[in-house]
Amino acid sequence: MLNVLIAEDDLLIADMAEEVLVEHGYNVCGIARTVAEALALAWQHKPDLAILDVRLANGDLGTQIAAELAGLTQLGILYVTANVSAVTRAAVHGHACLAKPYRTGDLLRSLEIVTEMIDTGTASPPFPSNFHVLPPAGPLDSPQPDHDGARVLALRRQQSVIAGFGSFALRNDDLPAVLAEAARVCAEGLRAPFCKVYRYRSMQGDLLREAGYGWHAGVAAHAVLHADARSPEGRAFVTRQPVICNDLRNRVNSDRPAFNAARGTVATVDVIIKGRDGQPYGVLGASNNAQQDYDQGDVDFLTGVADILAESVASFERTEMLKSTIEWLQGQAEAGSQRPDQAKILREAPQPGVGDGPQPANRRPDNPTTEAAAKIETAGDKMTGYSVPPTTFVANRPHGRAVTSGVGRPVLIVEDDVVLRDILVEHFAAEGGFAVVTAGTLAEADNVLAEKDRYFDAILLDVGLPDGDGCDYCAKLRHEKHGMPIIMLTGANDETDVVRGLDSGANDYLAKPFIWNELCARLRAQLRFFEGSEAAVFPIGPYLFRPGRKLLEDKARNRRILLTRMEAAVLKFLYRCGPGVVDRKVLAKEVWGYNSGVTTHTLETHMYRLRQKIEANPRMPDLLLTDQGGYRLNLAVVRP
Repeated sequence: MLNVLIAEDDLLIADMAEEVLVEHGYNVCGIARTVAEALALAWQHKPDLAILDVRLANGDLGTQIAAELAGLTQLGILYVTANVSAVTRAAVHGHACLAKPYRTGDLLRSLEIVTEMIDTGTASPPFPSNFHVLPPAGPLDSPQPDHDGARVLALRRQQSVIAGFGSFALRNDDLPAVLAEAARVCAEGLRAPFCKVYRYRSMQGDLLREAGYGWHAGVAAHAVLHADARSPEGRAFVTRQPVICNDLRNRVNSDRPAFNAARGTVATVDVIIKGRDGQPYGVLGASNNAQQDYDQGDVDFLTGVADILAESVASFERTEMLKSTIEWLQGQAEAGSQRPDQAKILREAPQPGVGDGPQPANRRPDNPTTEAAAKIETAGDKMTGYSVPPTTFVANRPHGRAVTSGVGRPVLIVEDDVVLRDILVEHFAAEGGFAVVTAGTLAEADNVLAEKDRYFDAILLDVGLPDGDGCDYCAKLRHEKHGMPIIMLTGANDETDVVRGLDSGANDYLAKPFIWNELCARLRAQLRFFEGSEAAVFPIGPYLFRPGRKLLEDKARNRRILLTRMEAAVLKFLYRCGPGVVDRKVLAKEVWGYNSGVTTHTLETHMYRLRQKIEANPRMPDLLLTDQGGYRLNLAVVRP
């Protein structure tokens, strides 16, 4: 199955092409609207064929993509454009050009010819009437040397940096210090001289530099960018997608803002920092004054830091709101009213827009005692004391069969401390969207993993267990091709212990005592990375969903259902949201991103097509449901 990359700014044309290609046995590894998006997808998936529109979003040119990918000598490039002369008269990298508008049969035949040109160096008729073979543009650049060893070392360094930043950020209530540390660790992880954190100001509609690292005195003092596509940072903000610019000097649409010019910025990579209300908090990025080769691995690293930063910002906002509520209650008590007890705080606190009290954002009510439960203190590798609500304590019981709790994304906890295990189960139940399975020994974990059709999105693994070492068990799981994220939990926090855990194949390493918010943030970050990988397997009703391959497997009927990129994205987001209802606008925004051309009709059309593929009776769906103005997955559906 050949992998195809599509670079097309018209999403309707791109979706149509994707449908046709998937139906005829191709695998569409991604659709991009800009040069940066296309390059990020190409370096991640290494496609066999690329379909490039010449005129892309934001003034980008498809010919730039071909030039950047010149090192992929086995990549077949087909341009699709209404202005064929702009390609045929220029010395561009590529094999052929197909004029718009084109028939689907012409597109398929053109790809066959380009594939033949790659394999044999010749193009055999018949040719579509609007098809043109391009003259050679000179020898392609030689492939880049193999840097796998250096890349492995860089990934290991970046994992260590993320682990250290997580511990710092989620234990620190000084937000400016956390933002500054985020910029510093990004510079350390990417070996970049300049890093920055921009905050979005909704009243001004711009991006303000909130923290930075590496600039000379006077340069970093003022930095305000437009929250639009005129800069790489603004483009990341409005598209909600990572932006890689390895050489701004060759960007035909880049304004190179005064702040970037003052720094002499040549290369930059930027990702968004997610917010609580759907609007991004801002942008996190790294810059360099020389041409770079930033890739998807660098994007993943920045995204990991940004996800932890988003949790830290949210925690800071909750703390500030709680402080203001307490101050208001104290003021009420000092004014003569009796101070209410904790059970009445949420009920008697003023609502937004009412009275002179604080204006809390819409959110799930916090139990004041839950904050006390969040910090778990230990001595050595075993827990000796807890600060938790009385209802959290349960009687000790011997290790027995694994216990399952909750509905949603399956997570396996392998921990021999019964009290800690039960506390984690309660926290996951309160968080929602997780189905927790627990095991007290490695033998129990083996039994759970050996169960037929049992899959886990993540494993929380203690190091010191009664019947073996967690690091050795992690290495065993990786040898058996278990690809889900594994987070090690242990009381040992020496550098050698961290390196040993990561070397065994763990994705992250969390030392006790740990904070619940920190564990949850790291778990979410690892799950986001995992969702797009080839190893990801999620049970959805009667199917096994492999989002990295855009595939549903129905083992009971021995069939496979190929999905388009958008269909896979819809299922992935609904699955991530668990059993809850997702509003139509939220779903469209998350899946299609910043695109004014997406309408309710577009979403409903994709839902209709998806139901035709996955429902036993599309007129009476039991898996993909419409509910309360939105959509949800019925993960518990069972079919004969």
